[in-house]
Amino acid sequence: NLFSKDIGDHETLDPKPEALNAACFYYHHALLAGKFAGILGRQKDSLYYDSLAGKIREAILAKYYDAATGAFDNGTESAQLFGLWYGLSPDNARSLAWLKQSFEKKNWHLSTGIFSTKMLFDVLRRNDLNEWAYRIANQRDFPGWGYMIARGATTLWETWAFPETGPSRNHPMFGSVDEWFYRSLAGISALSPGFKEFEIKPQPAGDLTWARGSYRTVQGEISSFWKKNGAGFQLSVSVPPNSRALIYVPCAPEVAVYESGKAVVISRYEKGYAVVETGSGNYSFSVLK
Repeated sequence: NLFSKDIGDHETLDPKPEALNAACFYYHHALLAGKFAGILGRQKDSLYYDSLAGKIREAILAKYYDAATGAFDNGTESAQLFGLWYGLSPDNARSLAWLKQSFEKKNWHLSTGIFSTKMLFDVLRRNDLNEWAYRIANQRDFPGWGYMIARGATTLWETWAFPETGPSRNHPMFGSVDEWFYRSLAGISALSPGFKEFEIKPQPAGDLTWARGSYRTVQGEISSFWKKNGAGFQLSVSVPPNSRALIYVPCAPEVAVYESGKAVVISRYEKGYAVVETGSGNYSFSVLK
């Protein structure tokens, strides 16, 4: 129930956890096959591939997971992010702690490759760890996006180091940092196909005092603009027609949230946010801390 050969995490700066990468991609394909079979109404096939995915997961944990530390395979940033992105860890907190140690060893620089760089931002967003993401993305020396800019890059390179020859100087490989701008800083993420349902969950980080972003969907334009205002927080959003949104307003538990000066009904308080459900329209939320 394991594969061990594939491209690995291309351009990672650490030794590639190639066998773990291959096993995770095998797991991924089994999950997809199960979902596709379910969509097609082929229940027997769906059950078979779901069962296979479970066996692959067990095999990965048996061979590549250290329960004492939460580390996967060689314990690099890449290995940890693969395990966490696929939800393989039986102890998410312990595996995140090992990932943090991996970042600290490199003074909060990334060493990730083509796949784990994308996984990096997803894992940190899902775990409300945007401070980590901001610290990594905001590095100005090697390796990182700031280093590329400092070396005169106007497009993304295929490699973290300057590609003198061979590798491309205009490549989408590390472009997931752009997705981070939209999904974590502006907070715009789909909850259903075509953004008919979506969430706006900004994750302020570092010394940022505001962020603005918009995204054109088949329903219309979604926009998000937040700013810190003294002790308060303001969030303006636009929800297009025929859409519904969950709006996450950063605030402490039980703190009142206002929209255009009027108190709004809070669906729930969750991990530092007040969650508000809305239909289409333009809204201006505010919190006084």
